[in-house]
Amino acid sequence: MIAPLLSLAFTVEANPGVYALLLGSGISRAAAIPTGWEITLDLVRKLAAAAGEPCNPNEAGWFRSKFGAEPDYSVLLRELAKTPAERKQLLQSYFQPNDDDRTNGRKIPTAAHHAIAELVRDGFVRIILTTNFDTLIEDALRSTGLAPYVVRSPSDIAGMPPLSHSRASVVKLHGDYLDTRIRNTPAELEAYPSTQNRLLGRILDEFGLIVCGWSTECDTALRDAIAKSRSRRYSCYWAAYGEPKADAQHLIELRGAHVITIAGANEFFRDLADKVQAIRAIGEPHPISAAVAAEQMRRFLEEPVNRIRLSDLMLRETERAFAALSPDRFPPLNVPLTQPDVQRVLHDYANKYRAAVDVLLSVMAVGAYWGNEATTSYLTRCLQRIACPEGSTGVAQPNLWSSQRYLPATLLLYAGGIAGLANSQYHTVASLLNTTCRDQRGDAGAAAVCLTSNTLPNGKLGQNGAPAYPGLDPSEYRFSLSYFLFKSLRPALAGLLPEEERYSLFFDKFEYLLSLVHEDLHQSRWAPVGRFANLGRPPAYLPLPPSAGVVSLDEEINAQGLDWQGFKVGLFDGSMDRFHQAKQSVDKTIEVMKG
Repeated sequence: MIAPLLSLAFTVEANPGVYALLLGSGISRAAAIPTGWEITLDLVRKLAAAAGEPCNPNEAGWFRSKFGAEPDYSVLLRELAKTPAERKQLLQSYFQPNDDDRTNGRKIPTAAHHAIAELVRDGFVRIILTTNFDTLIEDALRSTGLAPYVVRSPSDIAGMPPLSHSRASVVKLHGDYLDTRIRNTPAELEAYPSTQNRLLGRILDEFGLIVCGWSTECDTALRDAIAKSRSRRYSCYWAAYGEPKADAQHLIELRGAHVITIAGANEFFRDLADKVQAIRAIGEPHPISAAVAAEQMRRFLEEPVNRIRLSDLMLRETERAFAALSPDRFPPLNVPLTQPDVQRVLHDYANKYRAAVDVLLSVMAVGAYWGNEATTSYLTRCLQRIACPEGSTGVAQPNLWSSQRYLPATLLLYAGGIAGLANSQYHTVASLLNTTCRDQRGDAGAAAVCLTSNTLPNGKLGQNGAPAYPGLDPSEYRFSLSYFLFKSLRPALAGLLPEEERYSLFFDKFEYLLSLVHEDLHQSRWAPVGRFANLGRPPAYLPLPPSAGVVSLDEEINAQGLDWQGFKVGLFDGSMDRFHQAKQSVDKTIEVMKG
């Protein structure tokens, strides 16, 4: 029998946006966020202390005997903090982390919050209902580049986007801690305003439901709304830590919910997000697809009669990759993010960008290695298409996100350039380097200018941060783009360069040539260099012999002079002087970096 969690993962992946989440205080427990009632009792203790009277261990009883009423959150706030600014300051201590909290992982988004944010970012979840007062789920969503619409009170519902169009909506059923109108006492939780009831009814009717961290205790209005909803078009899944209590069990039976026993919210949502992504990955091109496409390319290149089929293959794979690179899958980082958040998003995007062009990399490599001048036109059109992503023009101030969008094109440029050099196809290499691209501001430029470490994220994120790309060792952080490309391209070029030493040589040789051409076309104060600089390992960066790729290109040009094929196809405008000028610029940058 299929486990309920696996069944849920398949359902969520197959029906993106169909399931809403209902989250209770159990989601924020790991972040040491108190519940509304716990805050109320703590405020009672503060009030009793101010009055010089003991109230432990029965804070609620002391309040009732003192004031003749149940403890009321709003009343307590008014008594303890007279102005809105004072109330905000008082409440922040319960929800906002200080330095010690951050160090110990308190009052910051947990693994559950981040996993939920990933599900929302990737379109699997759009609506989140929560009884929590904290802002952790909103913080986690913003860390992925999303700006959620938050309903904190019934007055916010009027401006809410239509449910079918929502990208990320958070409905805080009991309010927000910064608003004194939050619902907290049993009396306040007995009924919702009519506008909120209508919204909740629509969500329960139109969406499936995943419940986690909600105990059902005291939440009379929410229990009633779920009980009244008779929709069964989508299933209900109930993540339970231990045996559900009587009220929860009653709702589970009414909804015909599938119970998933969990160890905790962190484990549940992390496991769910991972399984959903794994199922989606099965639908992505399987690694065998790249091998099949590469073999098709080889066969089409063998016979001129297959020219049309070769063109169709290139066009089909280029457009498939272009569609996979849609901005919808890579929303802009247009909200303030912490450095760990930036790192996590950029690493995730880098892996997805690489996966989107997986098949195309193999096709590009085979075409550049075995093709002719006619084939080159297909390769350059492919590179140009991917190098001009949608929405890439008009960026006044290029940032990490807008720059990283050129990573797929850079991967393709390197794949074709390395393969072309490995078979001395200088006409192809020169054409790729000179392919017209469009930079972040919309200006035209050669690929050798637009697609280098001078324009893409490189090095570390912040002075003491992690590398700009995933899967790297500390010794590779300084040239993180170069090492990421080196590791990412290995599978696509393994069939053409099976020996590790030859692959390393031609990778460095192409990257060195790319840097030289960049300096020839667009001399910069700081030439783009990569692993070919051979700076050694930190922290000493002891001088090392020149990279084999650098030596190979220099010796080739010095031995052949103006008969070098690169000059004949127009690199450096066929001028040895221009080559040496570019080399001086690159060498100067390397010397400065060596210190």
